[in-house]
Amino acid sequence: MRIAEIRDGDIDARAGLIITDGQCMLACKPTPSSQWTNPKLDIPKGHIQAGELPLHAAIRECYEETNILFETWKLNKPRTILYDGSPLYVWEVRLSEMPPIEQLSCASTFVDNVTGIRHPEMVGYEYVSIYEIRSSGVFTKFQDGIGLCIQAYFKNETEYPFPDHRICADKLNLPDGIYTGLQSAYYITLNNGVKFKTIWGIKGRNIPCMVVIKAGFIYGRELS
Repeated sequence: MRIAEIRDGDIDARAGLIITDGQCMLACKPTPSSQWTNPKLDIPKGHIQAGELPLHAAIRECYEETNILFETWKLNKPRTILYDGSPLYVWEVRLSEMPPIEQLSCASTFVDNVTGIRHPEMVGYEYVSIYEIRSSGVFTKFQDGIGLCIQAYFKNETEYPFPDHRICADKLNLPDGIYTGLQSAYYITLNNGVKFKTIWGIKGRNIPCMVVIKAGFIYGRELS
């Protein structure tokens, strides 16, 4: 994996945007490097700077990586997930029409740790259909953890949380938020390593799932 370039003033948290017209979403193609030869698709995102609001960081990172500049009122449906061991703050931007890919460009760069050559962070872009997002194929197309976050936006939001499937979260010592992980039978192992028993069982092993911790309770569902 390519080691992310950390600038002076960056903090251990990220922010990004999911840009969609309801039929497809914008995906960024990270530039391959000596240590990251076949990177998967990503969303416009990056590290938050010290003193910067996550919402402002998401707008800035999107502008740097796509050349699209949004005003704050365009950002909706905030979510927070754990990504690579640190918080990732995500918003949805809903457009009536997606911009032509040929108008997109990336101004932010990174230095290849082996060659020392500086490259743009994104080498290209593509639109991913809602059909692909709702299928299990999204997990193979996008970086680990990002696929689950994307699916959460495009699933019918009335599907979760299941109020009758809640369990007490007091003993987990985790703050309110959205967490991803894998479920086997009656146990869930979150991506942060926390494991706990649930009251909703499944058949199979290591099924991708999402849980929501809110007001001391866990709500969850399988992501198929």
